[in-house]
Amino acid sequence: MLLGTGYCNLLTMLHSYKVNLAQCSYYLKQSANVTVTGRKLTSNIDIALQNAVYNSQLTCPDGWYYVLTYQLGPSKCVLSTSQTVCKQYASFFQATFSNGDCLMAGRTITYKCPDSSFTIGNYTDGLYCLKVISKWSNDTEPAGVKLYEMANQYCKDKTGGYLASIHSAAENNAINALQKKLSATSTGVMIGLVANSATITNTNEMYWLDGTGVSYTNYGANFTYDEFTYTLLKTNGQWQSLYDPDPDGSIFNQYATIDANDCAIECANTDHCIGFQMLYGTGNCNLLTMVRGYNFDVSQCEYYLKQSTNVTITGRTLTSNIDVVLQNAVYDSQEPCPDGWTNLNTTCYLNVSQSTCNEYASFLEASYNDGCNIPLMNVTYNCLDRTFKLGSYTDGHYCLKVISKWPDSINIGSMKQFEFANQYCYNQTGGYLASIHSQDENDDIHTHCLRSMNYIGLMAPKKNYAYWADTSTLNSFNFTVMNNGSGHWRTTMDAHLSVTSFQSLACKQNAMATMTKIT
Repeated sequence: MLLGTGYCNLLTMLHSYKVNLAQCSYYLKQSANVTVTGRKLTSNIDIALQNAVYNSQLTCPDGWYYVLTYQLGPSKCVLSTSQTVCKQYASFFQATFSNGDCLMAGRTITYKCPDSSFTIGNYTDGLYCLKVISKWSNDTEPAGVKLYEMANQYCKDKTGGYLASIHSAAENNAINALQKKLSATSTGVMIGLVANSATITNTNEMYWLDGTGVSYTNYGANFTYDEFTYTLLKTNGQWQSLYDPDPDGSIFNQYATIDANDCAIECANTDHCIGFQMLYGTGNCNLLTMVRGYNFDVSQCEYYLKQSTNVTITGRTLTSNIDVVLQNAVYDSQEPCPDGWTNLNTTCYLNVSQSTCNEYASFLEASYNDGCNIPLMNVTYNCLDRTFKLGSYTDGHYCLKVISKWPDSINIGSMKQFEFANQYCYNQTGGYLASIHSQDENDDIHTHCLRSMNYIGLMAPKKNYAYWADTSTLNSFNFTVMNNGSGHWRTTMDAHLSVTSFQSLACKQNAMATMTKIT
């Protein structure tokens, strides 16, 4: 993750590692465990590295090719690269360099499952271990999670795997045979096919929880006619959707990705999303649409909370930084009630169970009375100082400030000009290059333009794709530099935009909210 730039690097090859705090920004795909005969690794990082390099579980790592007799000698895995790169491979890989090639020994591979209760199979998408297990007891119901989320975690806890994805008729038949073997009266076994909405209108909306593509289907009759909760593989071999609503509602919306930055962008473009949780190994992330409280738990390292503007509540003093972050997230919309709650003129109301209401952090002052209630707030907005323009627009309350650009003598090095401008906005004002979502907002920035050309935050990293620097949703648009005379926007290739052709930057940040309880 290239934090602060809006980009991430996708790792397609690994050589080795160095212990460095910056590596906390790296996310490794969860790979199946690989054992190399005669090689004993004691470091967990070495094991993770070996699993990543041999993720394909083939004779050679991905990107290498197998040569049966290399230069009339024994077989080798070969990668055409420089000697410098070859030397970067961790020593336990035993890589050597010869005549412009990096060489490793090829591996003879055998596959096995954890124990004899699994069935191993070689399918079109790889070799897998399958196991059909009985579901949890009927008196254990999910609270605050989707049923298939609970089932997926139950699979992980009981077997080390996840709800199955199916990519061939052979795999489908194998799972069906296993469910019949487990129970002659089986009505179906849950599989990992889920929908991205509560009602299925098109099978194109379906995806596998493990992130693999939908390459094979065996939908039963009327698969798309009903609301969706989970998918069963029936004993006739066909798939059928089922509906079983979660009475408490989930605090999550799910999005299929294994990329934390991609999930962050989806969160930014999703109404009421205040953070997300990466579900490593399933190919998905949970978009948090509501938070209640927190527990100190190692697994919370998988959660990312949106950076919200600071909210001050009159008469409430919080000493814990986590409490402050939680309060800011709950009141991220900076409205009298949090997102999802109903304004009842004297209180904010949410229709949930008492047990769910009790999960809210104590300082939020939640109480239960035929639903959850918290104080209604009177909200006032302000900016850091009078140099900002406070505005109420269609997308919220913001503080705008147009500043002179950096001195022409500053060398921005290899940074793209819009990246440097965005960071300069942040350093000088605490905001970012402005996104514009209404004519009123456009007019206010235009009014405060200092000179003829003013940078705004509309970017285009590739053809036919544009986004705002603050990741807000893009409405209809034309250009990216605002003309002081007309207020119109004009795009230009970054390399062709002279440092002297614009004179100021339009910067924008959320207004600060001060809330007072209505009594």
